[in-house]
Amino acid sequence: MEITYILIHCDEHEERVSNIEKIQKTLNKNVVLFKGYYTKQNSILKEDMVSFLKIHDINLEMREPSFWRPGEIGCYLSHHTIIKNIMNSSLCGYTVIFEDDVVFQETLHNDIEKIIANLIDLQVEWDILFLGNITNNHKTHIIDNIYTVDANNVCTGTHALLINNKNSEKIYKNNCNIVHAIDFQYKINIDNNNLNGLVIYPPLCFQQNDIYVSNIQ
Repeated sequence: MEITYILIHCDEHEERVSNIEKIQKTLNKNVVLFKGYYTKQNSILKEDMVSFLKIHDINLEMREPSFWRPGEIGCYLSHHTIIKNIMNSSLCGYTVIFEDDVVFQETLHNDIEKIIANLIDLQVEWDILFLGNITNNHKTHIIDNIYTVDANNVCTGTHALLINNKNSEKIYKNNCNIVHAIDFQYKINIDNNNLNGLVIYPPLCFQQNDIYVSNIQ
């Protein structure tokens, strides 16, 4: 079972380097570092946001202003670019996308292998799975700790996402039409049946809001 681990980190956030080292040690697997887009100084005027986004991907569209804070632009673009890279490289298997404030237990890799095996055995079609979400969103139980996403509740936090690589083009295309910040974007697409999304409950991965101030704020 091929699982690639990618971790988003902006060089400007030096305070998180120690947590990156902890992530690598705890997981005990190769973790590819992705240099995140730092946009805290960016303008949030629509025309400026669109111009900036199209520099990085001409396919990105924004009909209405979709971001409330400059940091959301970089977060969205970082996740979107990783999905694009998965698609363009025809990467097999699965990818876990971490943000650099994530924390988890040493059993995570084995837990993920079990999740994937259960979904294969049950022949469940899925595109994206939240390994944790801040609001503990979950609805219909599938098996073990795997649930569907509750359309009536928010599902925030993209600190740990499991991607089904074979469906990366589908995810990419749905991300090109920007309507909101990346976590809300995924939730909207799941609610509208554009993406098949699942959640793990209780969460396996957590965002350390008590230690690190959100880069988006």
